[in-house]
Amino acid sequence: MKDVLTTGAVAKICHVAPRTVSKWFDSGRLNGYRIPGSDHRRIPKEELVKFMIENGMESLLPSAEPAQP
Repeated sequence: MKDVLTTGAVAKICHVAPRTVSKWFDSGRLNGYRIPGSDHRRIPKEELVKFMIENGMESLLPSAEPAQP
């Protein structure tokens, strides 16, 4: 997994639509940042792993990512 992910990449990992990831981001549930000068969002890998653990999605984590409480 890359160190920083697009909303599309996060959507594939979480098995949801990209718009769902944007809503998580915009509501503050999923931390990340916007690319300056655009509406593109980026989510650091560490933030995604944290979000997935907090929301019961550990089983969707890639096998290389150990689930940590």
